Amino acid sequence: MKKTLLLILVVIFANPFASAQDVRFGLKAGANLANVSSSFPDTGSLQRFHLGGMMEAKYNSHWALQPEILYAFQGFEVETNGRNYTYKLSYINVPVMVKYFPIDLLYLEAGPQIGFLHRAKEEVESTSGNTDSNIKDGMRSNDLGLGSGVGLQLANGWGVGARYIWGLTNISKSRTVSDIKNSVLQFYIAYFF
Repeated sequence: MKKTLLLILVVIFANPFASAQDVRFGLKAGANLANVSSSFPDTGSLQRFHLGGMMEAKYNSHWALQPEILYAFQGFEVETNGRNYTYKLSYINVPVMVKYFPIDLLYLEAGPQIGFLHRAKEEVESTSGNTDSNIKDGMRSNDLGLGSGVGLQLANGWGVGARYIWGLTNISKSRTVSDIKNSVLQFYIAYFF
């Protein structure tokens, strides 16, 4: 499994070099407004963040491919039976965005994302006290999603953007809990070298 994953990552990151006209690397960081779509009646969002690196392979003035590796803090809150549950999840996410530039500075993007769970923690607040638990064993190790967004890319290398990630897979292993899928709105600042 690990060898297959490594091969997939090598192909994703090496293939754009073959026919791209311009290849550059950069860094990005920003805010996550993280939540989940689920059958829980009222889940609350967590304000978290993400950071990482990216590569842009531009094929012409309108099309580019942008693979990234991001460390992202996600999660959600839910209140039930007088207790407040906060689920803090950390992922290593690998989105691969296809970017379309209708005009020089503006781009639209869309593409798949795979996430690898790094940490999962449940914090419970109640009148009888607070508890913290490691719940990584109860969560799926991989998370597949689709992303789309919009951004501005300046000629000096700086850029800003927003992206929404729709989770496609149930992140819980529990059979008693219905589908819980990540839902993340990202705002970011990026810089290409």
